[in-house]
Amino acid sequence: MAYRLNTNVFANDKGHREQQFRLWFDPTADFHKYELFWNQYHIVFFIDGTPIRVFKNNTNIGVSYPSNSMHIEANIWNSTAWVGPVDWSQGPFVAHYQGFSIDGCKYNNLNPKACDNWNAGKDRKLSPDQQRRYHDARKKYMVYNYCSNNPKKFAECLVDFPVEERTEEDMNNVGFNPSSS
Repeated sequence: MAYRLNTNVFANDKGHREQQFRLWFDPTADFHKYELFWNQYHIVFFIDGTPIRVFKNNTNIGVSYPSNSMHIEANIWNSTAWVGPVDWSQGPFVAHYQGFSIDGCKYNNLNPKACDNWNAGKDRKLSPDQQRRYHDARKKYMVYNYCSNNPKKFAECLVDFPVEERTEEDMNNVGFNPSSS
């Protein structure tokens, strides 16, 4: 059975920034570590230490970036149109969580430096090893990217859409020049 993980980023109550990944393991066989790192520079989704998605803070070009208090949702999703047919004979469907924790810093306008350790230089971008694993995972396991379907609708798709994830159609539709990326 193929398992998929759907990610989305909501900013100002608007989502539609889905990316979906075919998992390279059976998530029912053992526990895995899912992480979300969010600071003023980017949001990074990790599975077992491998970054699979980076959503950069591009507010300087008009991209909405989450600024409200964070909340996390993890669930089993029933949407045959989106994730494919559900084999109901495999039910009941149950999720178990272990070792769940949240480590964060609540930003304070009166003391913006209080969260400086969360925004240190090392956390502004992925390390070279993380970048390699990020590109490998996306190339092998990404099955849907909203930028492929709507590149003109989202400003971040024009600047952050990696060349290896662009199709010829994408480049023709929005004037991408792969040699300049």
